[in-house]
Amino acid sequence: MYFAVAREPFDHPDWLYELKWDGFRALAYIDGHQCKLVSRRGREYKSRPYWGTELAHAVRCDQAILNGEIVCLRFDLLWLDGENLRSLPLHQRKRRLARIRPRIRREQKV
Repeated sequence: MYFAVAREPFDHPDWLYELKWDGFRALAYIDGHQCKLVSRRGREYKSRPYWGTELAHAVRCDQAILNGEIVCLRFDLLWLDGENLRSLPLHQRKRRLARIRPRIRREQKV
């Protein structure tokens, strides 16, 4: 494998750069105020129906098919149930955050 080291960031008008989000690949079939989210294997995500509902209401169109990632952004937990956590080390706050964030299954079987 060959790797090159560049002195400056690469930039060219023929190239498009985007942030890479790591999540669950999905197609979103939007029709009015309804949205069906489907995995790359063709399985519908049914365990979180509000995801599709929120997406259908957020886009400004009647019908669309979107391809992308469903992601959950992770934050730092500073306060929890009346306890100030700011003095704890980051790894301890992240551990507590992991305990309270929603559980997400890879794919929901139809």
